[in-house]
Amino acid sequence: MDHRFPKNGNRQDPNKGRERAMSLPAALHYNQEIARFSKSKQYDLACASYERMIGAGVPPDVVTYNTMINVYVKSQKLTDAFRLFEEMKFHGINPTIITYTSLIDGCGKCNNFSHAMMLYEDVKRSGIELNMHFFNAILNAGLLNGNLYIIDTVLADVAKYNLHPNTVTFNTLLAGFARFDQLRLMKGVVEKMIAQGVEFSLVTQTTLLQAAQLVRDQNDLRMFLDLLDAAKFNPSKNQASQAVMDLINAKRFLVAHSLFLNLLTEMFQSMMKFSLH
Repeated sequence: MDHRFPKNGNRQDPNKGRERAMSLPAALHYNQEIARFSKSKQYDLACASYERMIGAGVPPDVVTYNTMINVYVKSQKLTDAFRLFEEMKFHGINPTIITYTSLIDGCGKCNNFSHAMMLYEDVKRSGIELNMHFFNAILNAGLLNGNLYIIDTVLADVAKYNLHPNTVTFNTLLAGFARFDQLRLMKGVVEKMIAQGVEFSLVTQTTLLQAAQLVRDQNDLRMFLDLLDAAKFNPSKNQASQAVMDLINAKRFLVAHSLFLNLLTEMFQSMMKFSLH
């Protein structure tokens, strides 16, 4: 009889997963638990796991600190995030690009852009290898706080470090310009995306359509339609309907009517071209 296989066929031992988890190195076990709670946005449970880790006398490692700093940032507990940042340095654990990216993201979302810029400059001087997650974070932090001047600085730094803007970079720019009513600047972003061969995502399309909210007169409407044309983006029936409904809900009835007629015409022309082929 082959004893490598259980007698009960495929039935699994209910304690097998628990035993495997407890056999892991202590820090790894807690890190996985904290990361799992963080991923599912159960931040209170992630914090509770961290407290159990400390209570059990298990020293946090760089993964623990990075994950918990991100948890505190997502929970808008920036003071706690910086407390852990100082603690990890005190214990001789060097912050990584992940650490700084999370902190910059938190500063941007908590309206502390000056601190984000201090971190940004510190990291550039540190010799840490930079990536686009880092640059996208500082770009977003600036745009969240209305600091449009940061764009040229960050993009120049991106080029200096031989990196290339990605879809997230351009989506961040589009969302930032939309947030501060800069419809006229959005077309240039789209043109750069196309010129650089950067892929449009669903977020890109959604942001472009939401720019309809910036349309207040016929001049704005022309800019919005030029934006869609530059993006070579023909909204679906549902997308077009939603854009028009958003304007109606905002009581911009004349603009909604004009947009409806323009989108309807474009959809008709597109259908005609398709049928002729």
